[in-house]
Amino acid sequence: MTVAYNITNLTDARYFAAKDVEYLVFNLEAGTPGFVDPITVKAMEEWVVGPTIVGAFRHSSLETVLESVKFYGLKGVQVWWSEGNEKALKELIQLVDVILVFDVNGQSPDELYDLQDEYLSAIFMLNFGDQDLKSMFTDEWRSFFNNVRPVIQSNASVEDLKAAIVQFRLADWAVSGGDEEKVGLKSFDDLDEILDWVEEIGRPQAEKERESREMHERANNNNNTYHGYDPFIL
Repeated sequence: MTVAYNITNLTDARYFAAKDVEYLVFNLEAGTPGFVDPITVKAMEEWVVGPTIVGAFRHSSLETVLESVKFYGLKGVQVWWSEGNEKALKELIQLVDVILVFDVNGQSPDELYDLQDEYLSAIFMLNFGDQDLKSMFTDEWRSFFNNVRPVIQSNASVEDLKAAIVQFRLADWAVSGGDEEKVGLKSFDDLDEILDWVEEIGRPQAEKERESREMHERANNNNNTYHGYDPFIL
């Protein structure tokens, strides 16, 4: 799965749609950087086919987000996890696709297990920001990624992203849009490099590794199943 966020123009929207991303995320919080008027988003939606259009709400209360979902007819939202919003968040998950963002800031993987388990129906996104992804190359994180499939958001270099994909067999990523050089004019060379690499090499490797691991686990479970004589079966 690929999530494209920070979409502010039609050039980005059409590019990412052509790359078969699953979600296009627009900031719908008025008065914040990168805000896109919902009317503009609606107009862009008519030009793209495939991705689900998502509204991002970082600072709004979940009650406000719920109102926006109903008013604008949104099919998906991106919100940031915070304590005390559990009830509204679970209600929101029942209505639309929810990308639930957790900003990773020194937390251990163990702290994230329970959170992910509580919101299994949400799309779990871990935002590593400017952190060095190589700091994740530990057995603790490897065990976490063996059991959890979050979408990874990071400002790391292309080479560090590739290294993390190979190291942890990751398949789900978030990529950012940006400003146009001129209206309708923009270079996508860096995005082409990482998106094409993930699609052709990284994602197939990750899926193959996960399938192999799941088959191994099923085989172990079958071997541990009791096959003795049941006197009640004739």
